[in-house]
Amino acid sequence: MGGFRQPGDGEARADWTALANATSNAFDPNRNAELREAFVYLTSEPPRRFVVEAGRLGWYPSNPTAGISETSKVVGLIRQVRNNLFHGGKFAPDSHSGTDRDSRLIRASLVLLRELLPLSPQVQAAYVD
Repeated sequence: MGGFRQPGDGEARADWTALANATSNAFDPNRNAELREAFVYLTSEPPRRFVVEAGRLGWYPSNPTAGISETSKVVGLIRQVRNNLFHGGKFAPDSHSGTDRDSRLIRASLVLLRELLPLSPQVQAAYVD
């Protein structure tokens, strides 16, 4: 609805990369203390991915690609939090996860999303009355 979808027909898929690119010049994770705290938490304690590695199913580090913009990193991590929330194996224990980790990841993601929203007028128009 906000104009960031992958091209082509078929299943509608969000184009997270295009959103990151469109907002990267205006995104400033140091704009205030709350934003900085959310950025530091999400990037230093990134969400883990539920994958198969070396034949074992489990939670593994989700390390953003080196050399990408802060906005691309944040958008990718927010996407991973979203995917874990809706698709992840929440039933599978993760020994690296504390009792409040999921809540902290979601809260940090929401703080960052609230910052990104007005940086894209077409997304803001689609989601704000």
